[in-house]
Amino acid sequence: MTLQREYRLPHCTLVLEGLSLGTNPSYERPVLSMLTQVDCYLPQFSEPLRGGRPFLEALSQAVSDYAQTWLSGTATAPPADQPVRLESLPNQRHQLVIEPAVLTEPTLNGPLAINLTTVQLFDLVEAFDQLSADHQTLPDWSLPLEPLVDLPKPAWQKQTVPASLGLSTLAAATVALAWIPHPPVRMPKDLEPTPPRTEQPVSESAPAAPPPVTPTPAPTATQSTPPPSPVPSPTVASPPPTTTAVAPTLANAPLSRAQVESLVSKVYDQVDRAWQEKVEQDQDFQVAVDAEGRIVQVTTTTPDSSVQAPGVPLAKLRQTGSQAVLEVRVTLRQGGVLEVSPWNGFPE
Repeated sequence: MTLQREYRLPHCTLVLEGLSLGTNPSYERPVLSMLTQVDCYLPQFSEPLRGGRPFLEALSQAVSDYAQTWLSGTATAPPADQPVRLESLPNQRHQLVIEPAVLTEPTLNGPLAINLTTVQLFDLVEAFDQLSADHQTLPDWSLPLEPLVDLPKPAWQKQTVPASLGLSTLAAATVALAWIPHPPVRMPKDLEPTPPRTEQPVSESAPAAPPPVTPTPAPTATQSTPPPSPVPSPTVASPPPTTTAVAPTLANAPLSRAQVESLVSKVYDQVDRAWQEKVEQDQDFQVAVDAEGRIVQVTTTTPDSSVQAPGVPLAKLRQTGSQAVLEVRVTLRQGGVLEVSPWNGFPE
């Protein structure tokens, strides 16, 4: 039986076709264990870049190596004998070079050069990350990750090492001192505030000076003299209540790319374990997650569908009571492909 796995990102789509050589009782979906064709769709071309397993391995190796070196600032020119390679261009652009030997349908006699933006580059990285996390597709394949070579540091960087060590020591001492409890502060007795004095009522037996007589209109039969208003006692104004500044919640704080990738991976793992039945049609959902990756809200974006549709596991994964920090798009494909990506894309 021919199987298809699709990993769709805003600026690239990776489609794998292959065969299932056996069944795994722990999975509801069949395992794609033998690869027959790989299609890579890029916005620059109307037709996909097509190849087999050598194309998949060479492309993933080139993308992984280049992304690591580019992020670390140690990007160097790749060997010219690599069938797929990436080279850095000015203005934050990158050139993908593919030799026709790894393509089943080459469009040119020579190497194919494609200029990519940084967003397109990291969409390729994300597509291979999703493929690596999909345990039901090519279980014997994994991303080729290798440690970077420790290049010699320039002279200016060697000179800044003592200063950075001094700053790190100062920061460590500051953190350690922050845990020491502060001694209680007691106010001196002669500076303690005294309670306000209140006037005592005058006893009837004690003589008192008569108050000044002021002329008042004579009372009438229907009008009585109002009682004198009480003299207000002096009070001390209480200080205004103090307010404590509330730190902005995580929902309002921007997330880094590493935080977004971690939350997307957690959502993918939850849905992948809970999804046991096939859906009758492609289903799209807008899912809100909290800082721990728990699903707190689910909204369907597919017409004539709901969260309670047959085969949709999102309803039983929903947990309430947490603050959402990220919205992701969860797509359940009719062919058994699960896709999870940030609703507004990855941060730069």
